[in-house]
Amino acid sequence: MASIEDALRLVKADPVVGYVSIPIVASEAPRPAVIIELKGQTIRLPDWNGSEWSWYGNLALDIANRQEVNNESGERDKSRARSNFRAIHPAMVALGSVKPTLEQVGDYYTRAVKLVIASNAATTGPTAGEMAAQAFGAALVEAPATIVAAVKDVLLTATDLFLRDLPKAATKILKDLFGTVAGGVFSGLGSLGPIILIGIGLYIWNESRSQHGEA
Repeated sequence: MASIEDALRLVKADPVVGYVSIPIVASEAPRPAVIIELKGQTIRLPDWNGSEWSWYGNLALDIANRQEVNNESGERDKSRARSNFRAIHPAMVALGSVKPTLEQVGDYYTRAVKLVIASNAATTGPTAGEMAAQAFGAALVEAPATIVAAVKDVLLTATDLFLRDLPKAATKILKDLFGTVAGGVFSGLGSLGPIILIGIGLYIWNESRSQHGEA
């Protein structure tokens, strides 16, 4: 069985695809979802409340904060993306258990993904994936129970077709909505790669917390 180390290794291999895959998994039927139209494309996203979306956004911020940029152009792009995201992040945090509007969801999701894309593109060398993996590992500790439950369900019910199509769906979103192409896309790791990243990583981490009596 896969371990948390496997999940973090996959984040290190392809941080952007890993990040975009999270809401794909969390909104897979029969879990609640909303349909958003962005740039003429329709996208299915989780029907999360403010706290759940804030967790997703905090992960984007942590990835950006950990990744070091050694060139002026990259730092400028990353800073712009971070400022754009921070402008709306407090409002999402303030919602708490209240669900955002569809407009808020689309805007928040777009800015969060753009931040991860910008920070990952701006970082040179192997540190981009390594820092993203560290951020992901830290975020697992704070993952809302609803998100953990959703990915656990995927582990129990996902078909081979879904597992095969998950990385394709993530890369299509990146291309169609954000005009970028993913890197490694978990090459050589087979169809289970993305689901190990999103599902088993969160599930095992949560089980470990439960066994130690953590909330």
